[in-house]
Amino acid sequence: MAIADLVTALADATDSRADAAAALGDAVASGPAMGPAEAIPGLLAAMNDKDKSSDKRLSGVAGVKALLEKAAVRSQPFLHTEVLPLLLTLCSDKSKDVQAAAADCLETYSKVINPYSVRVLLPHIYKGFGIKEKWTTRVAALNFLAQLTETAPSELSVCLPDIVPLISEPMTDSKKETKQAGHDAFCKVARLS
Repeated sequence: MAIADLVTALADATDSRADAAAALGDAVASGPAMGPAEAIPGLLAAMNDKDKSSDKRLSGVAGVKALLEKAAVRSQPFLHTEVLPLLLTLCSDKSKDVQAAAADCLETYSKVINPYSVRVLLPHIYKGFGIKEKWTTRVAALNFLAQLTETAPSELSVCLPDIVPLISEPMTDSKKETKQAGHDAFCKVARLS
């Protein structure tokens, strides 16, 4: 089955979402080098779905997670600029299931990331914990940054002059959860020096 067909099947799946996501991950892992480029537009469309039902958004996140688990090396260049910001935004979705799935996907993302791509991700992470974002998105971005300290410590340590001034702002947020996430991320980042 073609990758585009697997993405369509995944977007329409509800009960068999995990199986459809696994099939997509396997197809991208064993398929052509440009397989992720075929899958990402459909996954982005599913994740951007504005329907009241969260099924398509959940399917899109499941597809991204499958790509990260089964074809991380091939998929990462296609995920960094568009998918990461959307995953952070989905952490503020109205559906708690979508929020949990996006947070879980971000955790997987942080574990399999190529450390040398951290500089590409940082602007998206900074925007994610910016003052204009919802507090749950801010917390997710701060948690993602904290998780990256374990995956790419030396690459992040080079970026400390950029990170420290930006991360200090969420530590004074009025929302308790954002303040705590900012403090936790700051402590982990500070240990890199």
